[in-house]
Amino acid sequence: MAYIRKISIISRCLRLFVVSLIVIWADIDAHATTFNVSAVSGNNVLVSRTFRGGINDRPDISTIDWGHARGANILRHGGRGWGELAGSPWISNRRERNAPSGSFQVFHVELTLPQNSYDLSGNLKFLVDDLMWLYVNNTLVSRKPQRGYYSPRRGYYKPRTLDFSSMLESGITSVVMDIVVWNRSRPKWRRGGNPTGLAFAANVSGQYREPGGDTPEPGTMLLLGTALGSLLWIRRRRDFAPKT
Repeated sequence: MAYIRKISIISRCLRLFVVSLIVIWADIDAHATTFNVSAVSGNNVLVSRTFRGGINDRPDISTIDWGHARGANILRHGGRGWGELAGSPWISNRRERNAPSGSFQVFHVELTLPQNSYDLSGNLKFLVDDLMWLYVNNTLVSRKPQRGYYSPRRGYYKPRTLDFSSMLESGITSVVMDIVVWNRSRPKWRRGGNPTGLAFAANVSGQYREPGGDTPEPGTMLLLGTALGSLLWIRRRRDFAPKT
């Protein structure tokens, strides 16, 4: 009989622990909200001056003074000259009319995320001339330079997508992207500006917890279940303790 009683007590403790987990996770899901934040080239983008250098001489993005890189230096190019990316114009630096052969420009954009965000994913869809490197929150996504895919049949570049979901940590409130673009040859651009640029569409999505919906840590849930189970165990032992 004592053995059966112990099994019964343990079974009840386990059931209580499972119910506690279900209630807590149900409360978490009730407060979770899906969000999506995006930006396209030309909107709230800063463009650096031109940096001279070869393909291995990428500028140090930490030294760029973005306070002096006003949005007025954005030049938008119409038409399908280099390619097409719906809703995202081809942009470059208006002030750099004669960019030297082998030169870099850096495009800077920031996305603001809700507080308490998690399950984040992000990607950058782009067209570029010639090569591109992406930094997310000052960390290089890929050492291999990215290039727009050229379609010989259609005669212009097709968009490509670079995923940076692995760079996004839960709880961050912003995503800062620095897109370093390198052009290998001196452009022939007579209308001002230069084609050392790109078109892009950035997107970050995920979930966030609304106020009052803070998620307990796994250790907290385990502690809660263990505490409730221990209380039940103690009470049952008292009930079945021999009376004197």
